Amino acid sequence: GCIISCLPPVSAHCINVWGRRSSIIIGSATFLAGSVLQVFAISIPMILAGRFISGLSIGLLSAVVSLYQSELAPPSLRGCLTSVYQLMITAGILLASLIDHKLVHLDDGWRWAIAIQMGPALILLICMPFMPKSPRWLVQQDRIDEALDALKTVRDESDAKVELEEIMESHLKAKALGEPAWRDLLHGRVGFLLLVGVSLQLLQQLVGMNAFMYFGPRVFQDIGFDPVRFQTISNLVNFLATFPALLF
Repeated sequence: GCIISCLPPVSAHCINVWGRRSSIIIGSATFLAGSVLQVFAISIPMILAGRFISGLSIGLLSAVVSLYQSELAPPSLRGCLTSVYQLMITAGILLASLIDHKLVHLDDGWRWAIAIQMGPALILLICMPFMPKSPRWLVQQDRIDEALDALKTVRDESDAKVELEEIMESHLKAKALGEPAWRDLLHGRVGFLLLVGVSLQLLQQLVGMNAFMYFGPRVFQDIGFDPVRFQTISNLVNFLATFPALLF
């Protein structure tokens, strides 16, 4: 589900047609629907269906949340907020490990674990309608007055007007260039950024961290350690290792 919804033809359609805020709301609702299916699952196919539906939301939210943050945040805070987004992911993994200490020995502990993770999704679903829409998306829809109102909720009026002009200028330049081609990803600064991004994703897998994230308990148990305790330590290291990226 995650792979399908994060594919550019799917995620870009949702983000550009529904808008950033609406995509987050729909993604949150989809995650809750998948989680409910898993909590009340009575068979393996029912669990797999719930996982698939929740995966659809994760793929979409992974694509849209950081974009929405960057389009609403002041330029001086955009990089920091993107890094904090990653920090919150590792913090959530660590928190889940700590909660596992209380739930792992319960017969229905896995149901409670899935139910608890519905809390943040429910908060996101309730709060997002009160957040402003993306001003860049509104400009793309030729809703200029609404874009200015959205900017005024997070900027001073003078700063909002200046940034609106910048967004409109950028949008006009993009329209003049026409639809981007896939080959554009292989040239110039965009090609370099793509290479950096792909390299980081490859290195994340090749260092073996994800293997420990998924199979850590079994690995630790096979070598005679407490699987829950040492998996929590592994997730703590993962969380702490995020801070150098924030600082440097």
